[in-house]
Amino acid sequence: MKTMVLVDDNQFRFSHSMFLDDMRERGHEITIKKADDPSLSLKQHGEFFYDNLILFAPATEEFGGTVDVTSVLEFVDAGHNVLVGVNSDVGEPVREIASECGVHFDSESNSVIDHMSFDKSDFDGDHTLVVAENFNQIPALVGERALNPVLFEGIGASLDPDSRLVMRVLSASPTAYSHNADKTITDTVDISGKSTVLVAALQARNNARMLFFGVDEVLQRRVFCLAGHEIPTFKRHSSVRQFREPTGGEGNDPMGLRGTGHTEGEQREPSQERGPSR
Repeated sequence: MKTMVLVDDNQFRFSHSMFLDDMRERGHEITIKKADDPSLSLKQHGEFFYDNLILFAPATEEFGGTVDVTSVLEFVDAGHNVLVGVNSDVGEPVREIASECGVHFDSESNSVIDHMSFDKSDFDGDHTLVVAENFNQIPALVGERALNPVLFEGIGASLDPDSRLVMRVLSASPTAYSHNADKTITDTVDISGKSTVLVAALQARNNARMLFFGVDEVLQRRVFCLAGHEIPTFKRHSSVRQFREPTGGEGNDPMGLRGTGHTEGEQREPSQERGPSR
């Protein structure tokens, strides 16, 4: 299984080494390139080079080569999988890809804050390293097993209410909100409580899958190594690697989600594979 990973800088190989090792163990043949590499291409003569695409390039303002927003969406429309990890500064191309799929990240520089559910390592900080456990318990998303709480430090999102294809996988607690941690709240925040989506998924009608993480740091070595620390409620939590564990049974994709299938022979426009169903 061939997987292309596009990154902002070369530190990724170290900062996300555990994530990469985990993916390789699951059968991924990984190619890592900078997102602005002028030689970038996803396909040639109508044939795609990769089965999966991982975007860890939130700061990128323009992809290199022939890769752009349209080509990434075509990749999905052709039945391939995409995982998107961002941070509090989401560049325009990645923000547009997410919006086209019904995921709307919060304003630049905002972070999810929770003064009740946070990791003890952030006790004297801004409480942006939150502990999240509000999973959408849909077997097709997360399987039958119970999931442990996870650490999250990043930006929140809202979902397009008109789309039946995009859904939350993980949302924040009722006490969370999204705001710039360096600024005083002077008005109502746009995203708060359980409506603060941390991880979203799109199950396209052609069986392609997209995962949107409001943070790429949740897949870094630091957060992997924090797994298991105690939190204020004395529960324990694990890293977000459990999102990519097989959900039971054969045919599960290592990117994390099961397919629900679609009617054989059914014809649709490419954008309908991931677009809103009104």
